[in-house]
Amino acid sequence: MHGIIFREDGLISVRNKLYTNKHKIPMEVVAAILKDRYTTLGEESSDYSASTLVQPIQKTVLERRNKWDGKSKKSHKLKIADVMDDFYSFMGSVAHQVLEDAWHENMGGIVEKRLYMDVAGGEVLSGKMDRYVDGLIKDFKNTKVYKIMKGDYTDWSTQQNVYAHLCRKNGWPVEQIQIIALLGDWKLGEMFKQNYPDCAIQVIPIRVWSEEEADEWIDSRVRNIQAATELTDDELAVKYPCSNEERWKNYKGTAIMKKGGKKASFLAKPDQGTQAENLKRCKEYWHLKGLALDEYEIQVRWSEPKRCLNWCGASTICKQWLAEKPVEEETETSF
Repeated sequence: MHGIIFREDGLISVRNKLYTNKHKIPMEVVAAILKDRYTTLGEESSDYSASTLVQPIQKTVLERRNKWDGKSKKSHKLKIADVMDDFYSFMGSVAHQVLEDAWHENMGGIVEKRLYMDVAGGEVLSGKMDRYVDGLIKDFKNTKVYKIMKGDYTDWSTQQNVYAHLCRKNGWPVEQIQIIALLGDWKLGEMFKQNYPDCAIQVIPIRVWSEEEADEWIDSRVRNIQAATELTDDELAVKYPCSNEERWKNYKGTAIMKKGGKKASFLAKPDQGTQAENLKRCKEYWHLKGLALDEYEIQVRWSEPKRCLNWCGASTICKQWLAEKPVEEETETSF
């Protein structure tokens, strides 16, 4: 069934990965959720994909280093995902398939074609964008309203510009990039909120990098991955630690706290400014009130690292995460 093996121990094996089925999802639904819709039979292999290249370097190296071959009985070190972890990706792919059929039938252009280019060290990079037509890349994203309200599209921008560079290297000029964002959690009743999108489908323009900018980023990224591959797990955590952004650890504000207290004396929220701006705002309040250094402190507040907690296959072996996991806190103190 699509290369999916339902094992006697209750685990599900597919594409050299293991899954649990904690919610006892029927096997027909499991097969649909875990079906590989990204790889086309007969495609040439590559050393890197565009989606892999934009992943955190430490995560990429650890997952490659500890990848299970699907056959041996050696210890499976990576985190075992659950079927439902792939549910939202599956739901996105359902809508994506409908869009792809419509593009094929009515709009022309090139849909879901994998492109290749050589990179540092004689290796190969590949990528498969959703649609290319007349110098325009269009990519479908199934996402949440929060991302649109936040307005941070750095990850999308990087991935799409890798696709754009692949296009150029294959003789296809790129003048525009658009993200078609489908917002599954959009609600009419919440349109009163500031920056709330006006409908459940948003078209987001992405800045097109110059050829030199893209070439430099890709070359640097590949060389760093190659260098990181030679390091131990401990060295990886020091030289290529995942950033707060890569860990999906969001800035939640900057507060002035009385030492030992639980309620902020002053709080500057993310919607009031950047981290640097809010730190300045707190310092101004501090001096205005004449607060004592031995009685108060400034805390920069962060959410939990969602990727480490739930979405990183290397979380079971990552030295960076394991070193802080037992004492993980929501705040970091700085002044």
